[in-house]
Parts: sequence; structure tokens; C-alpha cells
Amino acid sequence: MDLKRRRFLVSAAATSVSVLAAGTLTTNANASGNAASAIQQFISDQGNFSISGIQLRNRAALEKLYIERDYQPLWTTDSHPTYTSVVVSERLASANILGLEPSKYYGKLLNQLASNNSQDNSLQFEILMSDSIISYFDDIAHGTTEPPSAAAGWRLERAQINVAEITNGFFNGIKSLSETVNELQPHHHRYNRLLEAMQQYQTIADNGGWMQISNGPSLELGDNNTRVESLRQRLLTSGDLRYNTATDRNHFDTELTEALIRFQNRHGLEPDGVMGPKTRNALNVPVESRLAQLQLNLDRWRWLQRDLGYSNITVNTAGYEMDVTLSGSIAMNMKVIVGKPKHATPLFSDSMEHLVFNPSWYVPSSIARKLMKKEANRPGWLQSNNFEVREKSANRPVPFSQLTPFDKDPEFFSSKYWLRQLPGDDNALGNLKFMFPNKYAIYLHDTNSRELFAESERAFSHGCVRLEQPTELAQMLLSADGHSSAEIDAYQMAASTRKVNFRTPLPVHLTYQTAWVDDTGVTHFREDIYDHDKHAIAQLENNHATYVSAESSAIALTGITLVSNLY
Repeated sequence: MDLKRRRFLVSAAATSVSVLAAGTLTTNANASGNAASAIQQFISDQGNFSISGIQLRNRAALEKLYIERDYQPLWTTDSHPTYTSVVVSERLASANILGLEPSKYYGKLLNQLASNNSQDNSLQFEILMSDSIISYFDDIAHGTTEPPSAAAGWRLERAQINVAEITNGFFNGIKSLSETVNELQPHHHRYNRLLEAMQQYQTIADNGGWMQISNGPSLELGDNNTRVESLRQRLLTSGDLRYNTATDRNHFDTELTEALIRFQNRHGLEPDGVMGPKTRNALNVPVESRLAQLQLNLDRWRWLQRDLGYSNITVNTAGYEMDVTLSGSIAMNMKVIVGKPKHATPLFSDSMEHLVFNPSWYVPSSIARKLMKKEANRPGWLQSNNFEVREKSANRPVPFSQLTPFDKDPEFFSSKYWLRQLPGDDNALGNLKFMFPNKYAIYLHDTNSRELFAESERAFSHGCVRLEQPTELAQMLLSADGHSSAEIDAYQMAASTRKVNFRTPLPVHLTYQTAWVDDTGVTHFREDIYDHDKHAIAQLENNHATYVSAESSAIALTGITLVSNLY
């Protein structure tokens, strides 16, 4: 700690009547009448509610806060910042460790005002500190960005958190800052791990980030090239290469191959150990972009309802994976296949009510048109693949031989008929489907195209989610729901379609996480297959530019020469 900072802290502690004891904020009962009068006048002013040109964000909350305190100051005494305010403003200045934007909370401006203890600057410091901490609390609870629109497929319900009720305990000296932050933020294990990853990647950024790898031919095991050394340094920085023991750093050895495969696995790339164009592009994504991705995905956890269910199924569409949580613990993780970008899987929550053994498949009209075109080119193809035609009005089967050429027209067919694939080995739904009835006609199901699970990128469906281990999932869920082993065996051995209701419906959440940390502590990143990151990161960048510009302008307006850099 530098000498100027030490002197300031000693001075602040000595002049403060509001003390921080065991992390608890206590009220300064003896604040001067002049300070209270100035705060009341500012709060009561119906004009431009601003500090140094900065429009305050939380007028109603500030009015309520200071009225309840009889306009006593929270952060100053005798025109001096309190020790408490120093601690709090340091937390605001380090907001990036929570994936928040520090410039939004005006740490530099607060520093400027705190360094010059005039009565006017003290008032501005007091009000700006309160406004900033209220924004900070709200951002921890709800995030700093807005979810995509429902039109873009984002239909997950927002978390409804009473921030004012939770933070009252902090402002009234009942809870510490850390206790308040902990109560506001999500408590999901993946959120907590993302926070740790955020700090790791921030450290990499603070140390200058990682080097870029120049264009050139693909590199693989056995190659000798000067670009190999660049790759080696890049993987060392990110931790994929644990040690650098190579005697010839331009030689692509086994150690480097293994490190590159680790990198490819956690970025959803083909783990072939070859640095081709796609892998090189991923290696060259700047650490600042990865930090923005982590920040955005922390926000996505803040958007979600806090109670996902003690037992639940959570599908990460961007990661092509699914977690099954039973009684609060992860019981299963599996690969999934999700919707193509033009048939994006919608993001929403619902409750799984039943599953179906040996299901039939009612073909969506968009797919039925394609299949009818295939039938026109290859007559008999539909029957050979176990499809039947059903008349919609009477819900009865219609022989193919009775269809007129007009009935078979792909554009007309679905207006009058269903196309249904009967249960069997060729059925597109496989042997199982898991139903959480919803208006989007989305469900989880088996598939007869199991070879697709070997692919790194698995956006192949028309929206529904295909499961890598449907049989194991059915056995686990039915057993957890109280069905006996004998019952489960009977369900599986049934020759015909069998619907089985869950006695306790299970929450299902279809989410979108392009960054996460797995159970072994490995940080993963994925491509933005539905373009949700693209728009949100642009929003983050725009917000950052706005906050930095506003703070710089406000500092200039104060006309104060900065005495010392406290933060």
C-alpha cells in the first residue's frame, strides 16, 4: 500500500463516526445538520437529478433510502469519506471480478470527489456512492444486459428478486456487504465456477493476454516450423500446455499435441491435434473477447429463476449437453443434438409430465412437405419407411392408394392430412420421447441417427432435443419417481406404444450457455450458434463506452486536480 493511500485510510478511519465492525455497516447517528439539510435539498429538487453531469439512475430508491434515514449521510462525516465508504468503493472499483462493468459505478469520479473534502464535493460523493451501490446491487441480482426478445426464441422467465428488501439489511447495518452480495446472486454451482474462471482470465488479461498466431499452413505432430513456438506460448498462457519441456521449441511434439487436443475439446472443436484454420481462429480470439463471453454468461445465470428445482433437467443448447439433477446433485450428463440455426431450439422452462415408450411420430408440416417431395421422386418410399397418412378431420388412416395427385401435392398435403411414422426401429424418435407439453411442440427424444453424437457441433434437428442416452435417462427418472424395477422392465418390454406418467413432474430448462466450467474445473467456450452472444456483446461494448465517456466528462466538470489514486 502506498504512503498516500495509507494516510488517507488512517484519516478516514479517524474522522468517521460510522464504523465497519465485523463487516457490518452501522449508522452515523451524529451526522451534522448541515449535511442532512444539503441531502434533503438535493433529494427534494425536482429538477435535473444529476451529479457532475451524470444523470442518476435510481431516483425513487434514493428518495426512499434517505427519507427513511431522516436524510442522515451514509458515506461521509464532517465532509470526509468514512472508512466504510472506502471499503465499499473499492468493491465497486473491482466489480469486474463479478463480471460487472466497473466504470458503471464511477470509481474514478468517487476517488476524485473523496480526495477533495469540500462540502459540495462531500455531498456529491455521498449521493453518487448511494446511487452506484444501488445499481451494483441490482446488477448482481438481474445482470447488466437484457435477454434477447421472445421473437428471437428467448422465452425463459426472468428472475424476480426484491432487491430493495434484500439490501435494506445492508443500509440499516444488519448485514455486511459480502452477505448482501451473496444473497443477491445465483447459488448455482455453474455460476460460482464461472466467477472463478472470470478471475483467471482477468489475470491473463492484466498480464498482457496471449499472443496471436500468424497465418500459415496447418501444423501437426512432427512438423518443424517457427509458428510452433507461437502455438506453444499461446497454450502455456491459457494453461492447456502445463509445462514447456521441449528442447526444440519449433518442433511439434507429443506434449504439444496433447495440449492442443485439450484446447480443442474445451472449445468444441474436432480434437484431432492439428492446428488448422478453425483451431487457429479459436486460438486467436483475444482474451478480452473471452472475458466478455464469461461476463455475458454470468448475466444469463442472473436472468434465470433462482429456484430451478431441487431435481431438474437443464439443457445447454449452445453446449450440446444436458445435466440431470436429482435431489440437488448432478446425477447424469449427456450429449444432445439441438435445432439447426434456421430451426433454433426455443429457450424456455416447463415441467416433464410423462414419457412414451415406442412412440409414433406426427411429422411437422415443414418436414412433411420435404418428405412428400421425396415420395414424389421415389414412389413407395414413405410406406417402406413405416409412414402412414391420417386424415385430420376424422383422425383416421387413409391408404396411400386413395390419395389423389392433388392430395399428394407437398404444398396442399398438410392442410388436410397428417403424416405419421409408426413405432419401430426406423422411427425418427427412436424408442422413447420425454414430454413436457408446450406450445412450441418441443420435447426430448431418442434418435435412430446415433452416429451424429460423434460430431463436435450437433445442431442438426428441427428444434427438438435428441438424447445420447435415452434408455438410461428413462430408467433413472422412473426409479427416482418411485417406479419399481419390475414396472420399468415391463414398460421397456412393451411391444406397443406405452405412455407412463410421472407422479411428480420434473422441471425442464432449455438454456443457452456459450461459456461454462465443468466438474473438473475446465473452462469451456462454444460458438454462438443462434447469434445470441453477438447482439448481447455489442450491448456490453456500447454500455462500456457510454459509462467511460460519462465518467470522463464528469471528472472534467468537477475541475478538481486528482490528489492521489486511492483505487
